[in-house]
Amino acid sequence: MKRLLIILCIAVVFLTGCSTNNEQIEKYRSDMDTILADIATVNSDINSLDPENESSMGMLLADLDRLDDLFKQMAQLEYPEGFDKVAKLASDASSDMSASVSRFHDAYDGEYNEVAQAEAYDLYQDANQKLRVLIQVLRGEYENPDASAPAEDAEEYIEEEVPLDANAYDEGVVEEEPAEEPAEEIPEE
Repeated sequence: MKRLLIILCIAVVFLTGCSTNNEQIEKYRSDMDTILADIATVNSDINSLDPENESSMGMLLADLDRLDDLFKQMAQLEYPEGFDKVAKLASDASSDMSASVSRFHDAYDGEYNEVAQAEAYDLYQDANQKLRVLIQVLRGEYENPDASAPAEDAEEYIEEEVPLDANAYDEGVVEEEPAEEPAEEIPEE
């Protein structure tokens, strides 16, 4: 009788643990879907900016601030057990995006700073590359991510462009890349 009770207790603990992890995974998935959808919206907003419009630079900086907030939210999610590499990628992507946005502000708040702009753009590309790798990991298409590797080193493991939409790791719908760096400074009047 004691053996049966012990086996029953172990089974209940095991099944409850699995259920809890499944609930964590579903919550994480829902949270990531929301964040990725919001990132896709900001990405679309950035790509639709008119460089001829005098207020575009201010709108770009505001959109970049929103993007930074979303990357921070992604890094602060509660990651399910076994998602350590994904958590590391999200944290590194968030750090890169924060540094990028800071440098974009350095480049465009006040007098134009070409060096800050170039650094910002490189960091922006690194953050988005890490996000692409993260999505590939979630889709099961990336076996051994090394979040500490620079984007150019990680590219050898990536076979295709990965979208930034909410269902990217399920459906494979590809969004356009973010717009290239601005060609020239927008004059202030």
